[in-house]
Amino acid sequence: MKKIDNPAARLHQILLEGSLQDNSLPCRDVWFDILKVSEGTEINLLRAVADTAELADKIVYIRDDVLKTTRAKSAHWHKQVKRAFGTQNLKSDWGSFNKAIDSLVISELDMLAMIFEQSNSEENLDEEILAEFKDRILILREEIISSELDKGVQYALLALLKKALEAIEMYQITGAGPIMEAVEASIGKVMFDQNLQEEIKSGIIGKQFGSLMGGLANFVTIAQGVKELAGPAITLLLGKS
Repeated sequence: MKKIDNPAARLHQILLEGSLQDNSLPCRDVWFDILKVSEGTEINLLRAVADTAELADKIVYIRDDVLKTTRAKSAHWHKQVKRAFGTQNLKSDWGSFNKAIDSLVISELDMLAMIFEQSNSEENLDEEILAEFKDRILILREEIISSELDKGVQYALLALLKKALEAIEMYQITGAGPIMEAVEASIGKVMFDQNLQEEIKSGIIGKQFGSLMGGLANFVTIAQGVKELAGPAITLLLGKS
């Protein structure tokens, strides 16, 4: 049985950490720190903050349309979170966001996170293992850049690794879903790109790519409760028929 996502746990953790920050600190600096934006560019920060803001509506959707629960129906947390994101000023201080996040918001999100967890939510991914996958991606990326692979294959592999890397870096905000989407994108590309398929079957770099993405598929599908999908994915990514 596929497990449900738990955006409530992620938003709760982010806002809890934010509530402990000094309101006089620069707003953008606090977000960079809390969201662990690895490449400190403005566009990466804006994307991370936008993804965080989207968690509120994802929580309501899962509560009302997936679980159909009658518990934790208070709208206070949702109203305050929307207000916080709507009134914050990244060029101002952290208080421009944090003043809307009171203890009741934190408490209600904690309750929702527990309800989702009791309803068979996804397991948290081991962040040490996730960091190992990130390191492997970075190493393989450099090998691909310095290789003499066909330019089309090189570009395809780099694009797929970029998608996986971004999903891993955004895990604490967006959860495991985008990581699996990156794996699925790799599967789709391999299926319809003959040159890429041949590289994965017989090339040194291609085999490394297949092993990496196959391992990532196995790692994530266990957490999502769909381990039965890992077998076919790994078979294809390892270049086996």
